Amino acid sequence: GLMHCIIPRNTTIPCRKLWSFTTAGDHQTVARISVLEGERAQAKDNHLLGALDVPLSPPTLAGEPNLTLAFDLDANGLLTVTAEAQGTQRSLTLGNDRGWLSRDEIEAMVRGAQEAAAADGLLRAQHE
Repeated sequence: GLMHCIIPRNTTIPCRKLWSFTTAGDHQTVARISVLEGERAQAKDNHLLGALDVPLSPPTLAGEPNLTLAFDLDANGLLTVTAEAQGTQRSLTLGNDRGWLSRDEIEAMVRGAQEAAAADGLLRAQHE
């Protein structure tokens, strides 16, 4: 699937970003929120930091807005993702001490994203 950039690179911290999501299919009972770092259009081309499963009860139809996400990045680089759906709340906290890319890996991903910018742009345009 496509990745949505919530906190762009070089954003001033601390910061808080809110985002609303919808379900992708009819009668989903769980929404999986994958937290990624990277700049590519497809999620598979980015680095997975962690994931969060949010139960959906009752199941909803595709396209209905039912997930509210809050991304809080503090001055120490601690990222807390909170998801709320139909009164149920789940949180995931990610420290910058494990699982994040090194500076060299980030630079390589940025170069890769720049090289693939045209293809990624076409992919995003197809899904709008």
